[in-house]
Amino acid sequence: MINTDGLQHPINFSILKELEDAVAVGIPEIMIDLLDTYLVDSGQTFQKMCNAVDEGNVSLVEINAHALKSSSATFGAEVLALFFANIEDLAHNGKLPEISLLLGEVRQKSLEVDHALSVERQRLLGA
Repeated sequence: MINTDGLQHPINFSILKELEDAVAVGIPEIMIDLLDTYLVDSGQTFQKMCNAVDEGNVSLVEINAHALKSSSATFGAEVLALFFANIEDLAHNGKLPEISLLLGEVRQKSLEVDHALSVERQRLLGA
């Protein structure tokens, strides 16, 4: 079971702000590009992971879950990162049926994160 106590919003904006301060250095276009890259790449990687689940390829599931865990954490998507960490562990232990059961909930959390980051992107466009 994933413990998400105290994690309500799909994005921890303090982490996102740290990323913005460290990388974008006051240039909104840089952060917009980073958000665009995350939104596209995470969707593609999630699809690759789902395909790997369907194909029974636990190694590919583990690799993609690891990538999604890391990138989600970088953008402050803590709950989503926890889900991907769980999937990574399950894949490492060859537990594809358990992963299959999680995919619907993870897809919903991914959509929530995508929406929150899209709103942040719009905010930056107006900056």
